[in-house]
Amino acid sequence: MFLATAKGDVPGFQLKDEQKLYQVAMDFGVEIGDRSVKEIAIDVGHKAVAEFGRQEGEPLFIKRAPLKRQEIWKKLGITPGESTGRSSNSCTGRTWAWIKIIEAS
Repeated sequence: MFLATAKGDVPGFQLKDEQKLYQVAMDFGVEIGDRSVKEIAIDVGHKAVAEFGRQEGEPLFIKRAPLKRQEIWKKLGITPGESTGRSSNSCTGRTWAWIKIIEAS
């Protein structure tokens, strides 16, 4: 829906918070420069779609979490969202993450 709205394909819908768009764009590594809001939004939309189902690496949305929370995740050796799009945590070896969370409590 976001990408279609960014392209202007959804009548009656529009992007309203340009500052939030710019922040997400920076978090996603999308160039802002002298580009139009529409161009930036379309690139952010493409990045977000690419993130859904990411199989490897740290998800870009992790950067939106408070720095202190990111440090806790790093200390525990877990990264939320890495198993997005997978059938189950136990099949992917991610069950250990819950054990680390419990141990840290």
